[in-house]
Amino acid sequence: MSAIVFFDLGAPPGTAEAPVPFTTQELYTFNASSGETVGTISCGVVEGISFGLKFPQAPGQPGVRFAGFGPIQGGTGVFAGAQGILTVNSLIGISPHTLSLMHCLHLVDPDHRYRLGAGGF
Repeated sequence: MSAIVFFDLGAPPGTAEAPVPFTTQELYTFNASSGETVGTISCGVVEGISFGLKFPQAPGQPGVRFAGFGPIQGGTGVFAGAQGILTVNSLIGISPHTLSLMHCLHLVDPDHRYRLGAGGF
């Protein structure tokens, strides 16, 4: 996964009552066990919020919580024509830099194209 996040880290952090918006552009690349790319999915957060986060066990560690969603914009290879939605629920520690990311791709799959073995991968 590679992502470009549109967010101002230098701005004051949002709060749970007044979150700061963010958006992303993401590309997920899927490889077979042989290493060859079997497909990609492009998507991005179009509706996202973020706010400052404090860690009780690490009071000097600033953090940011992110949550958002957006449509799948396209795919290549076995994911050509893919449709669905991306959801994101993540937190980031600023310094030292740490990540806890949960990104879920929800694919519309009425023909079972993306199930194990269906696409030959």
